[in-house]
Formats: sequence, C-alpha cells, structure tokens
Amino acid sequence: MDTTIQEVERVYEEPLNRGRQFIYAFARSLVMLSIAVAFVCASRLCVTIAPVVVIAIVKENRSNDSGIG
Repeated sequence: MDTTIQEVERVYEEPLNRGRQFIYAFARSLVMLSIAVAFVCASRLCVTIAPVVVIAIVKENRSNDSGIG
C-alpha cells in the first residue's frame, strides 16, 4: 500500500517540481536580464556624461591657470 501512495505522490509532485524549476529559471533569467540592462544604461550614461565632466574640468583648469610655470 505504501508503494502506491508513494507512486501517486511522485506522479503529482514531479510536475510541481518541474514547474518550480521553470519558475526559478525564469526568475533567474529576468534578474540576469535586468542586471545586463542596468549595465548597458550605466555605460551609456557614463559615455554621455564623462565628456561633459572632462570638458568642464579642462575649462576650469584653464581658467585657473595663471600662466606662471
């Protein structure tokens, strides 16, 4: 009798376990995708902001330069 109960439990639990594994894999892929998107956005932000910052620093250094050297 125990074997039939175990078989029934196995038959019902296998699809649940597969569903759980699918959900975990899907969630993991969403996390990886969001991390990748965050890195792309950050790199694009750096590419657009970095030249502005560099130009501002260079202009500031030129205006502070007294010409003594």
